[in-house]
Amino acid sequence: MGLGKVYTFGPTFRAENSNTSRHLAEFWMIEPEVAFNDLADNMDLAEDFIKYVISYALENCQDDLAFLEQRLIEEDKSKPAVERQEMTLREKLHFVIDNNFKRVSYTEAIDILKNCKPNKKKKFKYPINQWGADLQSEHERFLVEKHFAKPVIIRDYPSKIKAFYMRKNDDNETVAAMDVLFPGIGEIIGGSQREERLEVLQEKIKDFNIPEEHV
Repeated sequence: MGLGKVYTFGPTFRAENSNTSRHLAEFWMIEPEVAFNDLADNMDLAEDFIKYVISYALENCQDDLAFLEQRLIEEDKSKPAVERQEMTLREKLHFVIDNNFKRVSYTEAIDILKNCKPNKKKKFKYPINQWGADLQSEHERFLVEKHFAKPVIIRDYPSKIKAFYMRKNDDNETVAAMDVLFPGIGEIIGGSQREERLEVLQEKIKDFNIPEEHV
């Protein structure tokens, strides 16, 4: 950690039992580890990083983007109208770089989702009934594309649905974690402030039934 800022970019192999296209068993991941960052710093880094990458692609990769955009348009033609994308690929990319990301707590997001029309009219495949629910793509996309109409960062998730190494907040119910939500996709970046207090980390390891020698 004395190096200050380090990152890896390489193949990643996920151990969890998940079979969705957003949680592939094998994929390539960029993992920055920045010493002394708090959650606000992490959110700033994620927003700056994704805007830089997208801006670079828009300036230097127009031929590739045109090809990918046309392919998505052709794919949409075979889908029911309700499932088709409202924005083209390049419109989505401009949507991201032209807006400041909206930052809301998990608790605020849950309140919005519980009281929104799709939830009340049972349009969601996974209804939101209570605090502590794990957000699905349909919820994330509603927040981005319908409610806020801009990219969203959700912060301070319930500790029970996040990893043991994420820093516990003062309320003892949530952790300093954040997810960046993207139009047409949902979560595109996840991160957290790491727990640096040894006694808290040891307590959480016990709560998660993880042998200390495996950490």
